[in-house]
Amino acid sequence: MTTIARAEGRTEAEDLTLTLAAAGVQSWAVERFGAWEVEVSEEDGPRAREILREPIDTQTEPPPPPAGGRWPRAGIAFAAALIAAHGWAVWHGHEAVVRQAGVSGHRLAQGEVYRSITALFVHANIQHLLGNTAAMAVFGSGVAAAAGPGMSALLLVAAGALGNGLSGMVGTSYRLSIGASTAVFAGVGILAARQYVERLRVPTRRLGAWIPLGAALALLSLLGTDPRSDLKAHFFGLLAGLAVGGAHARLAPVAAGRVAQILAGGLAVGLAGAAWWAAFDH
Repeated sequence: MTTIARAEGRTEAEDLTLTLAAAGVQSWAVERFGAWEVEVSEEDGPRAREILREPIDTQTEPPPPPAGGRWPRAGIAFAAALIAAHGWAVWHGHEAVVRQAGVSGHRLAQGEVYRSITALFVHANIQHLLGNTAAMAVFGSGVAAAAGPGMSALLLVAAGALGNGLSGMVGTSYRLSIGASTAVFAGVGILAARQYVERLRVPTRRLGAWIPLGAALALLSLLGTDPRSDLKAHFFGLLAGLAVGGAHARLAPVAAGRVAQILAGGLAVGLAGAAWWAAFDH
């Protein structure tokens, strides 16, 4: 890290970080011995200094929002996909689809790993569906705002599948598990992990880095421990989300660009499509 500016106080330092963020440069406002400084990585130092030398009043329009912030309704699109999948399952015979797509430890042990994805799109009834679609609309939008629409779809599918896989590995159960709640709690984990990593990057916020993790566990206890729900799948969904979200936050602290979003979204659709093809070709 290198210091590229010193500020009169916290407000000015944060204003400078916002200016740099608008130009695509990540920076941190740091307090040392009562003085505030703005730091960036060594490779971003020359560009950051050049940006801060430009007069701020030459900007004729506000900077564009972050790529992820342009997609606050992405969660609704994810919820709509779940509704469409349930309608398709009912149309083609709900019980048969559940048998082909549900996930269990026994089925995973038989090599039917595609079930860890297909199970995310199948629900027992309308009440089950509506609960998960409402939660997905909220938490899916949050992940999309942080990572972008295409990348968020890939992260949710990957973390949801990983959660189902981990849940199935703990005991070889014959009971089929279905529902998007594993992906919903994976979304909670992704958001908590991103907040945790972002707080660790700022020395003055490190003491509170655990707060998002505590909030995620509180949500699990409030929303995921109903006696009729699959607590094991919810827990491992949250755990998978923390792992996937933490890795993504470290590797890509800023939402990816348009091309990367399209590729990530296409990969998410491709993985889901391949899993369903395997389910009915098996």
